[in-house]
Amino acid sequence: MEFGNKYIYCSNEQPEPDKDDEDTLEENSFMDSVYAGLADDSQTCMLDILDTAGQEEYSAMRDQYMRDGQAFLIVYSITSKASLKAAKHIYHFTTKIKKTKFVPAVLCGNKKDLEQDREVSYHEGLAVAKQLKVPFLETSAKTNENIQEAFQTLIRETPRTGVEYKVVILGDGGVGKSACTLRFCCDSFVEDYDPTIEDSFQKQIKVADIPKDKIVGKPKKRPINEKRPEMKGPQPPRYASTRAAPMFERFETSDTNVNVVVLALGTLESEPTILAGDPLHCTKCDVVLSHLSKLQKQDEKTTWKCEFCSGDNNDLDMDDEEIPKEKSVEFLLAPSPSLVASGSGKASAVDSNDGVIIYCIDISTSMQSATKMPDLQGLWKEVKSGSAKQSLVTRIDCMQIAIVRQLERLQLENPRKRVGLVAFNNTVIIYGDANSHASFTQRNVDALSVQQLQQLGKTLMTEYKDIDNSLSSLKSTVENLKIAGSTALGPALAMCVGMVSKIPGSEIVLCTDGIPNVGVGSLQRNQKTNFYSEIGNIAQQQQTKISIIGIEVKDSQNEMETVSEAAAISGGVTNILHSTELTRQLREIAQNVIIATDVEVTMIIHRGLEFVDEESNGKDVSKIHQKIGCVTSNTNLTFSFRVRPNHDKFDVTKLPFQTQVKYTKKDGRRMMRVISDERDTTTQTKVFEENVNPAVAGVAALQISADLAVKNKRCLAKDRMRKTDMLFLKHSRLKGDYEEISNYSKKRSDLLEKLERSPYEIRSKSYAVPDMVNSSAKLGFARKKIASKAVQKQYYDYKS
Repeated sequence: MEFGNKYIYCSNEQPEPDKDDEDTLEENSFMDSVYAGLADDSQTCMLDILDTAGQEEYSAMRDQYMRDGQAFLIVYSITSKASLKAAKHIYHFTTKIKKTKFVPAVLCGNKKDLEQDREVSYHEGLAVAKQLKVPFLETSAKTNENIQEAFQTLIRETPRTGVEYKVVILGDGGVGKSACTLRFCCDSFVEDYDPTIEDSFQKQIKVADIPKDKIVGKPKKRPINEKRPEMKGPQPPRYASTRAAPMFERFETSDTNVNVVVLALGTLESEPTILAGDPLHCTKCDVVLSHLSKLQKQDEKTTWKCEFCSGDNNDLDMDDEEIPKEKSVEFLLAPSPSLVASGSGKASAVDSNDGVIIYCIDISTSMQSATKMPDLQGLWKEVKSGSAKQSLVTRIDCMQIAIVRQLERLQLENPRKRVGLVAFNNTVIIYGDANSHASFTQRNVDALSVQQLQQLGKTLMTEYKDIDNSLSSLKSTVENLKIAGSTALGPALAMCVGMVSKIPGSEIVLCTDGIPNVGVGSLQRNQKTNFYSEIGNIAQQQQTKISIIGIEVKDSQNEMETVSEAAAISGGVTNILHSTELTRQLREIAQNVIIATDVEVTMIIHRGLEFVDEESNGKDVSKIHQKIGCVTSNTNLTFSFRVRPNHDKFDVTKLPFQTQVKYTKKDGRRMMRVISDERDTTTQTKVFEENVNPAVAGVAALQISADLAVKNKRCLAKDRMRKTDMLFLKHSRLKGDYEEISNYSKKRSDLLEKLERSPYEIRSKSYAVPDMVNSSAKLGFARKKIASKAVQKQYYDYKS
């Protein structure tokens, strides 16, 4: 459990917005407002850094950063002459994007620690830097040589218009871009990186001796304390950012609800202390005995007065080793059924091989449509080849390339993984693992019900070979898919759910570009259907995750919001993106593996508090229970709570909290994780504002806003974000905690765009990713980055 503040705010007098802060937010963007009124010492710098991945191929994040980037760190490896040549191409690439002859940049010859493998001399690197008219350093991410100096030199080369700098790390594949970034941001080193991941970091530093000619005037803003001019007549709507659409309407606002807690369920991957015996529950409120509990012993009996409800639990018969002594402990509720059957006494952890991945691919006529390659990708090809090549690419071509690459990746990383294939147009074609003609089945499904389709799926495929034995046949099948017909998306999804109904922990990845118009789930003529909610609930109950990749179709009313219900309920994600981004998105889905199934979460708070539902003015409960189904390493839950209205004189100095998570591990054991903690209380607004945890409070605000948005409560969603903005603005002035607030700001901007454009993309519980909660360390990111040499070679061998 991560709390949004060091203290629990125990007053019914909620913090009121400051008029000056409201005016500042209206005049400026959020981060400009955070910095407004603070003395700029001309040394403090907030770096927003994009660590680009692998080859310079297209992604929406890279596109945005390349166009908005202010400074570029271009990296080559001293062990590769080809990477130095690529560095020259990359510099010219950036000048073309920025439409200028010069961009602020530094050339870095990385891997200086590998002197024995050197192919590029210092003087060769220096000569290229002189040709490009940029500074040059040789660096080593492994030994930290010149890493800090490289970034500081880059800042001195960049015009200073404010505290923030947008920095992009560029270079050929395998040169150590990620290693340099992670060394600079987190002072850690990981050698074997996954070349397909790109991510952004924030780092606050001080840079001395910034040249005076680089310090340019800031945009003029109205001083904070300047009185806002009076306006006659109706007042226009206020804005939280001059760069955003209208944020909220005054007649619909949310409760402030400043107390939040985020539960990162990815921690279920860890192994806390497992206690002997069964969990001991309070007979009155169901809290489990924890390290917070006060026990009194008399003779051989123990008494426990519950710290949550003050209920008495008498005559407890328990040994000392059964008493929890840590915040997080675990109990074994039931052994693995397979271990019981085999008579084994030990449980052995397994990889995620038991579940099956089903790729469900749209092969309707619309998938043959061609789309223009994004400008950024076309420009890169032009720079590399020396000739203009603005090619067209079809949606099915992009889909086939992406799936084939992912199959090859799976075979290297997890050769025992089982994979199935389904395609659909006006019929549903079951290929299974594509190993034999018997696995091929084509069904006309227009008139079948959900139950009939599920049962049909159950009968069609019960066994799958692992990908080590099916890769060749799967690749051949994907590469030879034929396009025709309309879109039986609903029937295909129902059959896929049936195919994996007896295999918990399975995943269905639905790849489509069109509106379902055949059979169950049809959205033709704007018909309303609850099919996707129904199939999502069925998937959740059988521990199956559904993820949806939709191809972006301009000038088309894609009804993906309805289809996305299946993903939201089952714990999957929905993404709508350009067809050239499919490879990255499939990889991202594959990385977010299921770590636990049949997950149920119960959270209990003190009786003086109540959980809050922002839509219904609060629910008078101190206990909440949610069934989650499948959980991945990115799954988060957010809870808001407040003092009950009848507790105006709340005089408790510490408040306890407990989360109970029942789940099934990958080896089949049924476990119960109990996490208990306590927090000091305060009724002083300033104390609360000063001790905000921006990372956790930011995650909570984003998730609550996303949940409200998909319930068509967008005004409430934006008002919730506005109140968080106000809280962070006050906190920044008290503490100067810009790094984590900047992290929130970036994700906030992304969420605002999606709130206006496509709220179904943000509805998953994993929208606000856990690395924001741990933004200061990014250790989870470093672990996720690791990849084998075979995986790296496979990726770098591909032609971008």
